[in-house]
Amino acid sequence: MAQRVIRKERERREWLLRCQTDRGEAAVCTINVNNGVVELLGPDDKFCFQLEDTSIADFRSAFDAAIARAEADLTANSSAGVVRLSR
Repeated sequence: MAQRVIRKERERREWLLRCQTDRGEAAVCTINVNNGVVELLGPDDKFCFQLEDTSIADFRSAFDAAIARAEADLTANSSAGVVRLSR
C-alpha cells in the first residue's frame, strides 16, 4: 500500500516578528513573499509597504547599513557605561 502524504514541506513565505506599536506595546509584524513581491505588515496586519524588483535590493542595502549603525551605537553605549533597560 502506498504511503499517503499528509503534510508536504513548503518553502517559507511568511515570517512573524515581535515588534512594538507606536505606543510601545508588544505586537507582531509580518513579512510575506508572494510572486516575487515582499510585503511588510505592521501590528494588526496593517499594510505598511511592499517591495518589488530593484527596490528589494535597495531596501536590503539600507537596512544592512542601519543595522550596522545600530550595532555601532550599542557598542559605543556599552563601552561608555550606558545601561539599556528592557521593558
